[in-house]
Amino acid sequence: DSGGTLLDFDTDRLKDMYKEQFEKGKEIVDKWKGEVVDKEDLSEREAIILKMRFGFFGEVKTLEDIGQKIGLSRERVRQIEKRAKERLKSKLQNEAWANEDE
Repeated sequence: DSGGTLLDFDTDRLKDMYKEQFEKGKEIVDKWKGEVVDKEDLSEREAIILKMRFGFFGEVKTLEDIGQKIGLSRERVRQIEKRAKERLKSKLQNEAWANEDE
């Protein structure tokens, strides 16, 4: 008897089983982070706000936190975030249309 419980065994087994899938998923997300928020698509300020807002630098930040960090009002950060998301959405829609034509 190893002294562990059945739950301990299952948790360790699941970690091993899904480690490879997790690592592949992490690679995809890391690549996506760099590619989607591209200098050609967004301004530096827009990219920073989205990255902070969605936790690309670690912890997800509130509009207020971001505003204090970069010297803007909460409302201005919200406006910039909205514009950046609209630009990304438009880019993705345009790429989808382009892929359908191929």
